[in-house]
Order: sequence, then C-alpha cells, then structure tokens
Amino acid sequence: MKRRALISALLFPVFASVAPQALASAPKEKKKGGGPSFTQLTPISVFIPRRDGRHSTMTIEMGLDVKDPKLAELVPAYIPRLRDAYVSRIQSYGLRLRENSLVDPGFITRELQAATDQVLKRSGATVLLGTMMIN
Repeated sequence: MKRRALISALLFPVFASVAPQALASAPKEKKKGGGPSFTQLTPISVFIPRRDGRHSTMTIEMGLDVKDPKLAELVPAYIPRLRDAYVSRIQSYGLRLRENSLVDPGFITRELQAATDQVLKRSGATVLLGTMMIN
C-alpha cells in the first residue's frame, strides 16, 4: 500500500504538467467523411419474413447531403422523424421481398428521398446510400 502512495506521489507532478499541454495540442475532432454538408445516420434495420417461418434482416447504411446551410441546421432536430419515416417505408418494401427477389437500390433510394422531402417539407437534402445487406 505504501508503494502505491509513493509512486502516485512521485508521478502526480509529472502527469499534472503534461496533461494541459496534451489537451492544448490535441487536434480538433473531425467529422467522419463526406464533407461538412454530409450527415451520417445510424444504420436502419428492418425485418423480412420468409415462407418457411424464419426471417432475415435488411440493414441499410445511409446519410444525407444538405447543401443549404439553413436546412442543414434543421436536420439534426428531424433525425428521429426521418428514421421513423425511413423504417416504415423500408419495412413495407421488405415485407414484399421473397427469398429469390433481388433488392432494388433505385427503388429504395426513391422511397427514402420521398420520405426525406415529406418530413422536411421541402427538397434540398439528398439521400446517399452506403451499404445494403440482407442477412
């Protein structure tokens, strides 16, 4: 026990003098990819039933590219409503898929773009799809 107290007493001044310098020189947090107008959304997952009783999950990674600065300020406040609209549109599409069906990225993009314009009540935010997978 005395060794721990001695070590911490000796090392405290060293760490106390290094910590402020390390914090001051730390780089500012950068936004992850896509540039300043891009907003990454958390992946959307929906349930896809099968005829044999099992199920699959469709996961879509996506983001919004908003060039208008006024609209870009509003997007974070609308994210819960956007996610709800996305899930409902993709879920209805997923319920129509069968085991041998191919996923149509064009249709999914059009549906998500329509949902975005409907929730935001104007156009100006472009839906960009990342990864789509069915597991």
